[in-house]
Amino acid sequence: TRGSIIRAEPWVQSNYHGISSRLERRFAQGLSFLASFTYGRSLDTQSNVDLCDGCVNSAGAGSIQDVNNRKANRGPSDHNVPQRFVFSGGWDVPFKRDHAIFGGWTLSGILALSSGLPFTLNLPCDNANTGNVNWPNRIADGRIDDGSIDRWFDTSAFAFPAQYTFGNAGRGYLTGPGTKTLDLSIQRNFKLPINEASRIEFRAE
Repeated sequence: TRGSIIRAEPWVQSNYHGISSRLERRFAQGLSFLASFTYGRSLDTQSNVDLCDGCVNSAGAGSIQDVNNRKANRGPSDHNVPQRFVFSGGWDVPFKRDHAIFGGWTLSGILALSSGLPFTLNLPCDNANTGNVNWPNRIADGRIDDGSIDRWFDTSAFAFPAQYTFGNAGRGYLTGPGTKTLDLSIQRNFKLPINEASRIEFRAE
């Protein structure tokens, strides 16, 4: 084709319900903590829009299994993170604050814990002969408690539907692994004897 044509279809529905909390405390001598927790759920019938030709298995128009029943596409949003906890803190080390070497250091860190993102199982072929994405049939729960990188869900819980029929597995039924990240840093500004504004910053992360 000589150019791209983008078509917008205003059929997508979405909603989000959640609650969040925040706790902050500042202590003496430059010590402070901040903790936040979010619990929520985001549902929609489509999360993204494809801008490419032939993106059948992604999150755009081609990810709709049955165009005559768009409500069946309703499920967790691609960006749905049910639980997220973040804890951060900072400390201006008071030890010999005015010392040329040992004073003026700042320690800080951020700990983030998040639930995993949802994902959808697709068949490797157009089983329903509709030109759209095809889902398998779910014959058991499919989720396992002790998932690993080699076996994150129960593959025996899903099967091919009969030819020319739609699968019932649904969109975003399974959830990927959560994330745990810890960032730490230490820094200090050293004044230079050139003038009052001259300094060198040391920072390790």
